[in-house]
Formats: sequence, C-alpha cells, structure tokens
Amino acid sequence: FAPFEIDVFPTIASSSIEVNRENYDYMIKYQLFDMSGREVLNGETLKNIDISFLEKGNYILKIILENYVISKQIIKL
Repeated sequence: FAPFEIDVFPTIASSSIEVNRENYDYMIKYQLFDMSGREVLNGETLKNIDISFLEKGNYILKIILENYVISKQIIKL
C-alpha cells in the first residue's frame, strides 16, 4: 500500500527530474546516490531536481515523504 502517489520523470534526463505527487502539498526530501553508494546530492523540492551539473551515468534517487521512502533509478545523459 502506497500512501502517496509519486511519479518521477523522466528517468533518463540531462538537466532535471520532475517529481509529481498526489495528496501531498509539502516539500519533498530527496537524496541522490551514485552507483558506488556515495551521496552526490540532497535537498528538498516542490517539483524539480536539477541534475545538470552531474556526470553522465546511473544514479539512485531516494524520495522521503514522512516515513515513506521511494527509490528510482535515474540515468543522467
């Protein structure tokens, strides 16, 4: 059961990732990890996450909403 409907897109991007959520009007905490597990970015957002400065490659985006955590694979072009 997912208490929040979260969409992350595009999962293959060069400049930014959009986070859409239903029934949640607060800032979303996030962390972005490279494939070695090193945290490369963290913060809070209402909608977009800027990834334009990151190196090309695969990353794991972790979104934290209250006690609920969502992880998505992101590919930076």
